[in-house]
Amino acid sequence: MPDENAPPPTPEEEDPRRRFRRLLHEAEEVEEELGAGLPTLAMDAETAQESGGEESPALLDGLTEEMEALEAETRPAEALPPADAPERASFEGAAASQSAASPQRESAPAPSVEDTQPRKVGASSGYEATLPPPPGALPPRKPPRVDASGMPLPRRVEQEDLGATQVSPAAYRPPSRPIQPAAASPPSRPVPPPVPGWRRSLGCFLRLAIAGLFLLVILGLLGASIGLYQYYQIASTLPDVATLRQRAAKFETTRILDRNGNVLYEVIDPSAGRRTYVTLDKISPYLVAATIATEDKGFYSHPGFDPVAVLRALWQNYTSGEVVSGASTITQQLARILLLGPEERFERSYRRKAREIILAAEITRRYSKDEILELYLNEIYYGNLAYGVEAAAETYFGVSADKLTLAQSAFLAGLPQAPSVYDVYTNRDVTLERANQVLVLMFQASQEQGCIYVSNNQQPVCVDAVTAAQALEELRQYTFHNPDVQIRYPHWVNYVRSLLESQFDPQTMYRSGFTVYTTLDPG
Repeated sequence: MPDENAPPPTPEEEDPRRRFRRLLHEAEEVEEELGAGLPTLAMDAETAQESGGEESPALLDGLTEEMEALEAETRPAEALPPADAPERASFEGAAASQSAASPQRESAPAPSVEDTQPRKVGASSGYEATLPPPPGALPPRKPPRVDASGMPLPRRVEQEDLGATQVSPAAYRPPSRPIQPAAASPPSRPVPPPVPGWRRSLGCFLRLAIAGLFLLVILGLLGASIGLYQYYQIASTLPDVATLRQRAAKFETTRILDRNGNVLYEVIDPSAGRRTYVTLDKISPYLVAATIATEDKGFYSHPGFDPVAVLRALWQNYTSGEVVSGASTITQQLARILLLGPEERFERSYRRKAREIILAAEITRRYSKDEILELYLNEIYYGNLAYGVEAAAETYFGVSADKLTLAQSAFLAGLPQAPSVYDVYTNRDVTLERANQVLVLMFQASQEQGCIYVSNNQQPVCVDAVTAAQALEELRQYTFHNPDVQIRYPHWVNYVRSLLESQFDPQTMYRSGFTVYTTLDPG
């Protein structure tokens, strides 16, 4: 610490900065003597003279001259203020030269709080000098200038700003063409984050799936409405299925004549003895199983018609360009035989098929499966004047329907498809081949369904490969006896009957009361 009892240094030995602060302190004491109303010593001499008397300006002028001399000594020549702008005098140059000339400055004590505040000294010459703060101190803000009444004066604006941003000379060149004002851009919207590609694809797929499902529902409702309308329109013209049993026992005889009108052959009425009605429990389970496997495998499960078979038949008929499949179930065949007229039975049209399906569904609703199956087996034609299963069993094998074996049942089940073609007396090999097809169908049904269910027997009917082969061999070894039928010119009559069956359904030919004239001349 400096010695407090040491004598004060002479002006020549005193540090310029300390000397300057001392003079500034003395100037502040003079200001205090002049009065507390003066905010700064930067006022004009006339203002100081009005508030403090005549001796104070003289004292201030002396202090100012001494500070000016000290400033001239400590400031470089190039840092002196120009003559036309004395207000911008600064002691930054003096501080820099003093820092370079005095290496002891680094060890000087830190300035006090009063030393870091900028001070202003005024002179009668009319300019203000500001002492820069010591190194390390933040430059303070200048207090606003006020007038005599204490109101702030307008802030001085420098004509030149040495610290302003410098621009290139191109900024002062006139533009080659007028600058068009920029169009006002619309306010920008927030950009959503990008969506991954698979999410966009999944969203498109879901939208298409929903739209397709909605369209499918609309088409389904429209199709159902049209179907219901057509159903009720067709159903209103159908015969009553309550007369099914009454129609089963009524049919007319078909006669075949020569060219002179003489009867060559007459289809015998079943009521005359070639048709014997038997109940289902008196029919062999093998015959029931063979009939179901051949004609209608889903007889016990469908509502009278098989939708899958109908669609398959429609596709086959469409691809072939003609009617090749009818997909008729046992119930549909019974409805066609007993409820449709002779002309409509042989009509190959979709309308006739639709009427047949509706009748089959109504028959299934009113009758049980056993009743339908019993009527069918007693009405179907087996050829050689045998109507019904009882008459067929007696005609071909001389036994009753309940005594039929697997081989005999397979033989009879294949005849109703074409009785005139599958005639064992005139076409033995083709008829036996048809029996072989029935045995194969029974074997396939047994494999698919786990044996064939029949309602007139507690045990289902099972047919394996060995059993089917044995049944076929039994038929090949069997001798069929020609039934005693009064028929003139049998070869000619059988030929005419085959022509009729190729044009009409066998059931219609033998039940519709046809009169057939031929060209045969007995003479």
